[in-house]
Amino acid sequence: MTRIDDLEEFVHRENLKLFRRQLDLAQDDARRQWLLKRLIEEEAKVPVAAGWLTMGAPSRNS
Repeated sequence: MTRIDDLEEFVHRENLKLFRRQLDLAQDDARRQWLLKRLIEEEAKVPVAAGWLTMGAPSRNS
């Protein structure tokens, strides 16, 4: 694994923690829905050799 791969994996783990924590603290439904969408997109990312692959997550344009 390269340093870039290590960094991407770290950011992925931290994003998951952040989205879960924020989801627990969300006060309104619109915020919860937005966070849930981001969490699902982040969970769909899986490491693949030297890069990351998004499995079935919506594109950024959706």
